[in-house]
Amino acid sequence: MRTLQADKASVAVFSLERIWGAHLSQRELEVGRLLVSGRSTQEIAAALFISENTVKTHLRNLYRKTKTRSRVELYRVLMEAGSAPARIGSVAEDLPAEFERIFAALHADPEDSINSTVVVLHLAFLQSGLVARVPGTSLTDLLATSIRSRDHLLPWRDDLYLLVLPGSDRTTSIEVADRLIRKVKRWAERKRLRMRAAVGAATIAEGSGTPQSVVELAAQRLRHLEQVE
Repeated sequence: MRTLQADKASVAVFSLERIWGAHLSQRELEVGRLLVSGRSTQEIAAALFISENTVKTHLRNLYRKTKTRSRVELYRVLMEAGSAPARIGSVAEDLPAEFERIFAALHADPEDSINSTVVVLHLAFLQSGLVARVPGTSLTDLLATSIRSRDHLLPWRDDLYLLVLPGSDRTTSIEVADRLIRKVKRWAERKRLRMRAAVGAATIAEGSGTPQSVVELAAQRLRHLEQVE
């Protein structure tokens, strides 16, 4: 039970930092981390060496910025975001120029568009319950030898990656993605990191002709992997 509660707290902390971290002050973020980890106002004050009234002030600011009204509502929102990466913002913003170039080339050939798949990978890392930032190039370099020369793995933004698999249907592409995720998990374990992953896919022909539409569809299909073996 304690392990399950700790896992949920880690998800909530990760979501807080990922979604609102840039909009909160350092102190508000510290208070938020402790709050969603189950600490009371008194415990937060003691941990941060501040008064309970100061904690309450930070909590009011935290609720206002996150558009929530209580710790229960904030926790619920964070857990929903952590279990469904596709809901976080507009996922098809700022696609890499290299991805759009690859997409255009494949979309121009009807046969390629039917038999080619785009996979959205969500790979997040935690260390001691806090988000651990891993440079996108570290993972693309790690996985470069695990994909075919004609495949493309591109870091997108934050913890999102785009995998383009020419000549592969959705089922095959998901199998490839699962294999890559298992390799990343082994790497993360050596680094003493915990990993959360999700994967979703769409063929190029399924979209409305734009790279954004295909990525949106793949993101809507994101399947969170509770346990990566």
